[in-house]
Amino acid sequence: MIAHLARNLTRDSRWIPLLFVAFFLIVFAVNGTMVAIALSTWTGLTTETHYRDGVEYNDRLQAAANQAALGWTLEIDSRDAGPNRLDFAVGVSGGQGQTLTPDSVTVVFWRPTHEGFDRAETLRPTGDGRFGATVELPMAGVWDARITVNRDGRRYQTVKRLFVEP
Repeated sequence: MIAHLARNLTRDSRWIPLLFVAFFLIVFAVNGTMVAIALSTWTGLTTETHYRDGVEYNDRLQAAANQAALGWTLEIDSRDAGPNRLDFAVGVSGGQGQTLTPDSVTVVFWRPTHEGFDRAETLRPTGDGRFGATVELPMAGVWDARITVNRDGRRYQTVKRLFVEP
């Protein structure tokens, strides 16, 4: 009787090692799929100059304090000008609200979710102390604009998020 029971037990449990093999094959397949997807998608927010950025951190803090001490304010105006086009204008005011005339105003547009579409524009004076340009961007959607104002050797920077209509 014991021999008959042992024979039936071994016959019924032959599938257990196959179950272990199948389990690990499924785990490897899922992990391989996730690795392939991770390697083929956007790399995320990274910088290629991480060491230099860390070394220059205190300098950047000092530059931000110097910028705040200037007391300048920017009036940024962006309007839809057609498909993937934007009328972009900047006005600069001093600490007492007086209009300032910068030496140059530049804007760098970049997509926060796509690399390779950055666009730099130098704004031209439009009168009344404002600088502007009509900018054509390669695609509609969310864009970030870094505005840099230079005046008398001093620099003021700010970033504004924009939405460009299709």
